[in-house]
Amino acid sequence: MHDFDIAPNPVVTGKAITLTIRAETKKVLNGSDVKLDLSRSSLFGWVPLPCVFHFGSCTYHDSCTLLKRMKDENWGGMMADIITQVDSYFSMYNIDLTCPVSKQSLTISSMNVSLPHVPSYLSFLASGSYKVHVNMVDRHTKEQTFCLDLEFSIA
Repeated sequence: MHDFDIAPNPVVTGKAITLTIRAETKKVLNGSDVKLDLSRSSLFGWVPLPCVFHFGSCTYHDSCTLLKRMKDENWGGMMADIITQVDSYFSMYNIDLTCPVSKQSLTISSMNVSLPHVPSYLSFLASGSYKVHVNMVDRHTKEQTFCLDLEFSIA
């Protein structure tokens, strides 16, 4: 990952965000497990959030089918629309994430994604400051394939 930017910060639910991504795969990827650690700022410091309805600190098995599952199952009642928007940008930029994912460069400037309002059952994620750690490990070799740390706020 060379560059990853989210604007505006803080993110406002029900509004659009703009993503800029510049990355490359340096080897063929044939399926990874994705571990996401999400923490929220509180009076007591950073508090890890549990995995609820596929949101929070979760482990997602098989990255080859992850986006399809998020869309088909409409995780959290809001992911189908988001993934549809992201898929259209991937198509426009000729980015193929079909496994095995070949070595490739990925550059997307100003990807606009409309965010839905957060459903009431996920209201614990509705506002605040967050830290995210994403770690991907190859399912076969157990080798780390991706790591990302970021901080953002939701207004």
